[in-house]
Amino acid sequence: MVLVGCDSDPDLLLVKAMRTTQRPAAGPADTVRVETIEGSVWGRPPIALDSFVAISETMRVARSARLAWGSDRVLWVGDDAQVLALNPDGSVRHTIGRRGQGPGEFQSIDGLYSWGEDSLLVWDGRLRRLTWLASSGKVLRTLSIAPPANHSSAVRVDLDPCNHDVILGWTGDMIDPSGPPDTLILTQTSLESGASRELTRLVKFTWMSAAAGVAAPRDAYFPKSLTAFGPGCRAALAQGLLPCVVALDLGKSSSSPRESCWWRQPAKTPRRAKNANQLRGLGLSTRDSIMLSAIVSGQTLGKRRTALDAIRLDDLGRVWARATDAKTTLHPVVLGRAPEKRSPLAEWDLLAEDGRLLGTLQVSSRIDIVLIRGASIIGLRETDDGDMEIVRVELPLLEHQ
Repeated sequence: MVLVGCDSDPDLLLVKAMRTTQRPAAGPADTVRVETIEGSVWGRPPIALDSFVAISETMRVARSARLAWGSDRVLWVGDDAQVLALNPDGSVRHTIGRRGQGPGEFQSIDGLYSWGEDSLLVWDGRLRRLTWLASSGKVLRTLSIAPPANHSSAVRVDLDPCNHDVILGWTGDMIDPSGPPDTLILTQTSLESGASRELTRLVKFTWMSAAAGVAAPRDAYFPKSLTAFGPGCRAALAQGLLPCVVALDLGKSSSSPRESCWWRQPAKTPRRAKNANQLRGLGLSTRDSIMLSAIVSGQTLGKRRTALDAIRLDDLGRVWARATDAKTTLHPVVLGRAPEKRSPLAEWDLLAEDGRLLGTLQVSSRIDIVLIRGASIIGLRETDDGDMEIVRVELPLLEHQ
């Protein structure tokens, strides 16, 4: 089992080796502490990539859309209950599936992988079912997966098989404001039998009760459990308040996790009063306004603020980590619904396999990076209308690895 070290108080989620507010000292051999970007492939200061190309000028997808590279330069898109094959020019080559529960039908596409030259692997978390599809749409095989006890809610995952297994994620069934923090269970599931074993548990956040029976995370900037799975059985995990990522090789039973912690100025504590004034002007319905006002008024602001917003693995096994915006004083609800109030650029750090910090890129904060292959980034971008489009961002030429 992979263990991610935490403080004895699970709410704090502090990596023990990084409690000091000073520059971290040298640590155990299995932990890499990055203090500079000496030898960076991009150098300092961070390179800003503020340009992008829309894959299609007209296509819009859900925020939960899953993307996967295919053969013959095809980009597969799992959008809600359908799978689309996109040509390089953005045109739709063909569409597979529809909403339903039968063979070739889906309720929620939560994972997508291009399997070989002419088939796909699709994970439907709501149906808890894996489906093998031919590129023509023909169902080749299905496999139902039993969830862990008391954790039957599947989450979206990077569906990247390791040998004959895949990693799936599950959250708890019950919301208990008086209980311990919620957890995310990762299971290693056999593609042959469907049997699963627990890989690890990551602490998510503690619940609270707001007005009118509404439950929500107790901390506005709650610690996140982040996962990424990539080619070659590589995985990356992160949780807590400090910028630390655990990297491991799932294909080696003797593989030891490597923890990379690199130093950043901690995110600032919001100075605004703990009330719902920030929600004004968001165009909320009366119902949503009442519910969100109750949540915001009851939450703790700032003291437990995660350092990372997202992690990804590229095709070379390198970790990409998006840092939390240290300048904002706005509530996450506001940032989620009013992109114009975010910082224009989000910083992504690139870590080598050995934990070295290779450099930092600044990408539009409206773009959620999904896939990184070669010199191209494929992501989902929020438009001015609040819709999501698929975009491509070209990376600068690397001077050296």
